[in-house]
Amino acid sequence: MAATPAPPPADEDRACRGVRQQPWQAVARRAASQAHVISTEQLRACGLSTDAIARATRTGHLHVVHRGVRALGSGRLAGDGLLWAAVLAVGPDCALIDETAAAVAGFRPLGDPIHVAAPTQRRSHRGVVAHRVAGLSPDWLRRRRGLPVVRPAHALLDLAAHLPDDALAVALNEALSLRVVRLHELDAVCDLRRGHAGLGRLAAVVAATREDPGRGRTRSELEHLVLPKLRAMPGLPPYRRNQRVTLAGGRVAVADILFPGVGVMVELDSRRWHEQRRAMDSDRRRDQQALAVGLITFRITWRHATHQWPQVSADLLRTLATAAERQAVAAPC
Repeated sequence: MAATPAPPPADEDRACRGVRQQPWQAVARRAASQAHVISTEQLRACGLSTDAIARATRTGHLHVVHRGVRALGSGRLAGDGLLWAAVLAVGPDCALIDETAAAVAGFRPLGDPIHVAAPTQRRSHRGVVAHRVAGLSPDWLRRRRGLPVVRPAHALLDLAAHLPDDALAVALNEALSLRVVRLHELDAVCDLRRGHAGLGRLAAVVAATREDPGRGRTRSELEHLVLPKLRAMPGLPPYRRNQRVTLAGGRVAVADILFPGVGVMVELDSRRWHEQRRAMDSDRRRDQQALAVGLITFRITWRHATHQWPQVSADLLRTLATAAERQAVAAPC
């Protein structure tokens, strides 16, 4: 009877396990740098055979996301995982563009589908639209969290081709607030990509930003401009300046101009229209808290005071009159 072979020494056993585990360790490292997503080509480059990839897919160690793209772990992807899957599915020399690039830069929400551009025609996938962009240059691109993405100026030009004017202005506002783009960069992109469908509309929005009369002005300068205009308005009820008011939740604020008899406060917004998003959110929340205690907020900007004062002053008088009527109706007989 043949003797049973002795088990390999402990160090030899560890070496064998290392040979078997080494490809998967490489897979894990590569996938970790890509939000747990990896392509079939990358799996092979890590040392896995076609049979090993198929076996790992059957057993649930790998999950198919798109043709030629798999995910490690549960297979549930979100955020960067979806973006990496899209980039790997479309193939080499591609980049995220349009709404998707704007979302990566932080000035638009991430929506569906994901938009990817490549210099040649590529296959689209479920939830992924592949665009052919002739002349897609490395100079247009940068890496964000490892993802290839067009620069924000190019993303804004893409957005200008299909966003409504107001939404495009908001997107430019957010991009400037976050300091991910500069106006001179938009000028350069417009010169570079002549013939793009969004060229004219983006140029118009950029021109409107440059013409903003509030650029670099202070709050006191806006007060000096508006207060004489208010004093000249006929039939204006009594008002107080820099009046402390208590809003909902106990928040104490200082109204630039308060009409206490009718519950209207006027706020002079001296910031440029591409102000910081956090400040915008704070102002809107303050307006909500004022409304909750019966105070109506009427905001006046530099553009209102310098370019639209006849219409704005008429609207202010109507607001004051409407507020007075409501108070009269609500007052006990």
